[in-house]
Order: sequence, then structure tokens, then C-alpha cells
Amino acid sequence: MPAKTAPLLQRRQALGALAALACMPRAFAASSTEAWPSRPVKVIVPATAGGVSDSLARLLCEQMTQNLKQPFVVENIVGATGTIGSRQVAVAPPDGHTMLLITSAVLTEVPHVLKTAFDPVKDLLQVGDLVRAPQVMYAHPSLPAGSIKEVVALAKARPGKLSIVSPGTGNRPHFIIVSFNRWAGIDLQRVPYNASVPAINDVLAGHVPLGIDSLPNVMRHVQAGKLKLIAVAATSRDAAVADVPTMEESGFKFPENGGSQAVYIPAATPMPLAERIHDEIARAFDTPKMRERIANTGYTFSRPTSVQEMQATFRREFDRNGDLVKDLAIKAAS
Repeated sequence: MPAKTAPLLQRRQALGALAALACMPRAFAASSTEAWPSRPVKVIVPATAGGVSDSLARLLCEQMTQNLKQPFVVENIVGATGTIGSRQVAVAPPDGHTMLLITSAVLTEVPHVLKTAFDPVKDLLQVGDLVRAPQVMYAHPSLPAGSIKEVVALAKARPGKLSIVSPGTGNRPHFIIVSFNRWAGIDLQRVPYNASVPAINDVLAGHVPLGIDSLPNVMRHVQAGKLKLIAVAATSRDAAVADVPTMEESGFKFPENGGSQAVYIPAATPMPLAERIHDEIARAFDTPKMRERIANTGYTFSRPTSVQEMQATFRREFDRNGDLVKDLAIKAAS
């Protein structure tokens, strides 16, 4: 081989090798997308079994198992207002086989109050926006108050002695209680629980008279006459309980909750795979069968959106809740 030709050939071989390397991530992403799911998929729910998030996850897993011919299995991991289970997804391999179903507001609220071992914005990617629901103030039927004004009057008559349950710390129910106390000039005693089910059970048993929670979590108990609704924490009445006034109608204004029941995967997941998962979640969830099963639960379906739009909305909510925590001076013990 001529001396001048050898270096030219070597350069061409080197450029060819670099071109092949450049194509590898794209080829890997395509192959991983086509293969997904190649084994059972774990869906972590940071809530107790039997709760609304858990029930929603099981409905979704049932349909995705049917559609994709691989088991989708719910795993309940409770603790630290949902952040323990969330972290397990944040650090999981980014291959689509570990997912998180959680109230998105938890991820945009709690890290501003409690120290977390992960960064929700950097470590998680939202791939499903399922349903939304308002927060409500509810009570045991024996409470001698049926409106916001009557709750305020009762709290003033019993200063520091009226308790209210809060499912978690650093989340929307916690924020509402702190803000409500400040607005009304009262001192409702917040009783924090690690999840909605035990909190609601203590109100059902009459151990605590009041609570704040998502409407679907208390809906069946309200329908059975075991709990009563005081008000909806939203700017407008909810169609599922149209006779229940909003807190704003009594003069108490609180920022609308932008959160939803949502699905997340590790942020490092290749975008083609993330978009495939997003499409499969939408295919499984937005069906007449699913709408029928969720009817009358207090949920409304979220509007269709893309992965990129969900992430932008998630970032805005995270920043907005950080400002809210500062404005209300919310601490874990408040």
C-alpha cells in the first residue's frame, strides 16, 4: 500500500467508526422502545392499598397488562408523604420497567417543606396525566357545623381544641389548613397522618371531627352518609357535588390546585421510550370502559397533553408552590 494512501484510509476508518458510535444511542433507543415491556412492570404507589391512588393504579395496570401482554404490578410504598416510594422510581434503571403513580402536587409541594433524597424536577419525567380532583373540607356528621362560617365560629368558641386531620406534611391539605387558620384567625389543630386512609378512618370513627382531603378519597363515605362535606377548596363548585359551596364563596381564597393523578418514570429514560409509554398510558386509560368505572368518584379526566407540555407545567407548579411555602412560612410542624 502506498505510504500516502495508508493515513487516508486510517482517517476514513476512524470517521466511519465515529459515525457508527454516533448512531448507537438512536439505535439503542429504537430497539429498547420496540422491546418494551420485555418483562413485568412495577408501578409504585406511595399510598396505602385500598386508597384512591391505589385503586386507580390497579385499573390502569389491569388494562395495560391486557394491551401489552406483560404483567403491570402495583407495589404500595408508604412514608414521608409519598417521597420514599417516589425516590425508588427516581433512582431506578431508565428502561420503562419501574413507574410511579402519585398525586403530582405531592412532588411539587412536599420538597419545599421536607428534605427529600431526590430532585423531582431533575430525576422524574411525567408521562401520564390521568385525572384531577379538588380538595374538600369534610367532617364527622356529629360535628355541630355545616359550613365554613360555622366551623370558624366553633373554632373560636373552642380555641385550640378543634382538630383537623391532614394526610401528610408539606402537601396541599397542610397548606390549606395553615392558610385557613391565618385567614380566619383561628387555631385548628392539624393532626398529620402518613396517608389518607388512616386519616379518614379516624374521622369516620369520630376520633377527630374534621379533615382536608381529595374529594375522591371521601366520596363513597359521603354518599353513604358517614361523612359530610363542608366546602370545596376550588374557585368553582364541582359537578359531582354541585350542592356543596366552595371555600371562596365564604371569603376564603386559596390558589387552585394544579395537581393530578399522574404517572412518572426516571428522567434519564430515552425520549422515544418515554413517548411510547405516554401513548400506551393514554390508550389504556382514555376508554369508555375506564370512564364508566371512574364515573361518580369525584374525578374529572385531564385533557390530552404531550410529555414536553406536562414537564413544563410540572416545573411551573413546582416553582409556584415554592413561592407559596415562603409566603405562608410553612414548616413541617406548622
